[in-house]
Amino acid sequence: MAIDEVVDTHRNNSDQKIALAGVSLGGTIAALHYFYYNSADYYFPIISYPNFGEIILDKNIKEFITNYNKVSKNKSIQRSFRIPKELMNKPKNKIVPILANSDELINFKNASLFWNGYEMVNFNVGHNTIFVKMEEIRKLILNKVFG
Repeated sequence: MAIDEVVDTHRNNSDQKIALAGVSLGGTIAALHYFYYNSADYYFPIISYPNFGEIILDKNIKEFITNYNKVSKNKSIQRSFRIPKELMNKPKNKIVPILANSDELINFKNASLFWNGYEMVNFNVGHNTIFVKMEEIRKLILNKVFG
């Protein structure tokens, strides 16, 4: 992942803490980095979770997927994007998933089930309206990273 190059460069040139945050697909990438590389100090996947196959095949967004009825039957897509069990034992205090409980794109129930047991923060907004909470999210991130 290219993001790992950024983390490595920062780590080799600074003693400052490294926090990765991403929104939607960027949140998926931040979460994937956490599970596969785990080299940043903190992670904040916003309105996302790393099971990308499950996300893109959710019936809530089928209008965005060409040939959804055919593609959704292909179970290998869902399996290929799942986090392997051996990678699920990362330190949970390094990641704070931030979800929107009225999200119309990322299935809140699936995301909540995935992040169960993590320090999850939920906002009563939708996928596109999460940005009205950015000041609160920014403060949450700064408080977690800098205490």
